Amino acid sequence: MSDTWPGVLNQESDLEETVEAVTSRATILVVEDESDLRNTVAEVLQLDGYEVETAGNGREALDILDDGLEPTLILLDVMMPEMDGRAFRRHQLDHPDYADIPVLIFTSSQDADLREFNAVEILRKPIGIDALLDAVESYTGSDPPDWS
Repeated sequence: MSDTWPGVLNQESDLEETVEAVTSRATILVVEDESDLRNTVAEVLQLDGYEVETAGNGREALDILDDGLEPTLILLDVMMPEMDGRAFRRHQLDHPDYADIPVLIFTSSQDADLREFNAVEILRKPIGIDALLDAVESYTGSDPPDWS
């Protein structure tokens, strides 16, 4: 006879799922070639409760998506080596599994426009932390955590 009651494991499992749901708001894929900026953006998003995956260029981002990541939002730089943001976005829109993932362009380029990328918004670098978090929050449907 087991010392564990049948309902206890389910309750523990439910508790773990609840804790995960509260602490993890959405998954963001950050595609940025400048490692310091990529890591800083990832850390800011993680501290705000997001799950974050990163890629150094569009090719790496496509590989991550091919491996099964289903991000809620993609933060995409435009000018990158190997595969830039424009090429990534063309491939993404052509792939039925990824086409519906919203993209927020994150660039210092002044000539990027929403129609070209079919993006939800363009954030111009440099950008403040609050503006970044507000934009991400508005496209993930996530409320900021209440840490009080």
